Amino acid sequence: MVLRWRGAVQSPALVMLAALAVAAALPAMVAVEIVHGLRLEAAVRELRDMDVAQLGRAYEDSPFKRDRYFLGVLARLAALGDADLYEPMGSLWDVMGENRKGLAVMRLVARHPNTDAATLAKLAAEPDAQRVVHELAANPKTPMPVLERLATDADESVARNAKQAIERRRSGVEGKG
Repeated sequence: MVLRWRGAVQSPALVMLAALAVAAALPAMVAVEIVHGLRLEAAVRELRDMDVAQLGRAYEDSPFKRDRYFLGVLARLAALGDADLYEPMGSLWDVMGENRKGLAVMRLVARHPNTDAATLAKLAAEPDAQRVVHELAANPKTPMPVLERLATDADESVARNAKQAIERRRSGVEGKG
């Protein structure tokens, strides 16, 4: 392409245009991804200080509704039932906050101390619930019926944690969930 511009090589104009399009495609794709990533970082930063009502409005107005990093800070996650939200996260962008290990969104929801009992019960009823049972067994707000079911889990550590949570709840050490 440079040689044609300099006149050292003769080729049809169509070949020149095709070469120009190919040469411009990669930088254009990189630029689009960078702009998307920076917009996503800004959206996630804004969400960190919002209350529940503001989060709901932000979710409804956001172009990132289906982005799993953005969704990681919203209370509606358990209702989505999206298998991708059970997958570990990783990103080039600063969107994971304190999630330095790249835990899946649903694991973060199941382990968060402010997740309500209804949401935890919903997570326990999901087809992918086995992927968050450790977090459910450890969360003090997990409902008693869920803990009782987890106490019979085939995974010994899950069963042990659930039994300990049941015992703590019955002895009054933890608040009701």
